[in-house]
Amino acid sequence: MSLSVLVVEDEDELREEMVGYLGLQGYEVTGARNAAGFRSFMADHGCDLVVLDIGLPDADGLGLISEIPSECGVVLATGFGDSKSRLAGREAGADDYVVKPFTLPELAATVRNLLSRLNKLELPPWQYDALQWILTHPRGEKVKLTHLEAVIFVTLTDQSGAPVPREALCLAIGENPEIYDYRRLETLIRRLRAKAESAFNEKLPLTTVHGVGYAFTAPCKIAGASVGKP
Repeated sequence: MSLSVLVVEDEDELREEMVGYLGLQGYEVTGARNAAGFRSFMADHGCDLVVLDIGLPDADGLGLISEIPSECGVVLATGFGDSKSRLAGREAGADDYVVKPFTLPELAATVRNLLSRLNKLELPPWQYDALQWILTHPRGEKVKLTHLEAVIFVTLTDQSGAPVPREALCLAIGENPEIYDYRRLETLIRRLRAKAESAFNEKLPLTTVHGVGYAFTAPCKIAGASVGKP
């Protein structure tokens, strides 16, 4: 059975776009225009996740969060992205938020990641073709890496989420750690992150471990055994 999502949004065109796009991601999606529609749906059906507009015509969206079962995820759709507004949403019980104007892929990524965190959605691992230097997102989108990006990525994933020292990455790309300018490594990491974010519309799970190096924190399946020239 598909996971169910309720979109509560008073702007008709935006609501229809959200419902349609999330439906294409494989969810069972229903739209509600206001708090009355929200309450009617929840009373009869319930769902796995609610995308909730704060500024509804007949109620304060934050106030509706208390009516949502604790096992149901809540993503707030808000026009305010400042820290005070985010804190208010968190304190009211929201799990995540998107700031208007947001893109539909951004919304889908937020929904998917929250469902995964709530253990309602099990994503396949990232995949990397070491022969062709192609990184594949769990959703299926692909991006081609350069040779140095490929070497760095394979070195990171070899450690299964553990931090990889900068010196080890330096050696992996054929440089001498004693004389290497590590600003070049920072540039390579920054470009890899930017390339992935552009291709996947979300940040790569590549974390900076201050004082140590970097870590790739998501499961990744490697195919092939070479990062030589394809």
